[in-house]
Amino acid sequence: MVGLAGCLGATQYTVADARVTSDPSPLQLDVEILDSEAIIQSPARLRFTLTNTAERPIRVRNTGLWPLGMLELSTVTDPADESSGSETILWNEEYRKSSKITVQSRSSYSVSQDPLTQPLDSGQAVTATYEIHGDDIVRASTYYVYGEFDAPILTYAADTNSNFEAYLPRVEVAIQSKGLLPSF
Repeated sequence: MVGLAGCLGATQYTVADARVTSDPSPLQLDVEILDSEAIIQSPARLRFTLTNTAERPIRVRNTGLWPLGMLELSTVTDPADESSGSETILWNEEYRKSSKITVQSRSSYSVSQDPLTQPLDSGQAVTATYEIHGDDIVRASTYYVYGEFDAPILTYAADTNSNFEAYLPRVEVAIQSKGLLPSF
């Protein structure tokens, strides 16, 4: 009975809200909650959609996995702030398939810094689904999505002659704790 009580007493989480506020750019990022429950049996899932809203192709560059790379949740509100916050990886099963990422576990991985660059045609949208595992979350809070190793989620260039610019939309994910034991 003790083992069962410990399992039932584990904190589990719910993604209560996820939203994106983008700076003006030729790209638009949207987020959709596919599964809000980060429980023992399964993770919460978020689907990100990146759309080129420009009238011409945009080159999108990242490392590890195209188009969004490795992402993390952080309680730090400003990506330039070096203070310590709670962070957790947003997991994508495609990490294991990428030739640019070496994965031992969700907490042990390395990424090649060789950039992956591909065009995103005008009006084209690409999606990627990421998981939030409850056992990786430190506490209920509002988290912000950043690139795992650099704050920008990606960089982009409008044409072959322009420099790449950082794409830093503000992505907020509100996570609440969910108790499993009934209140008395």
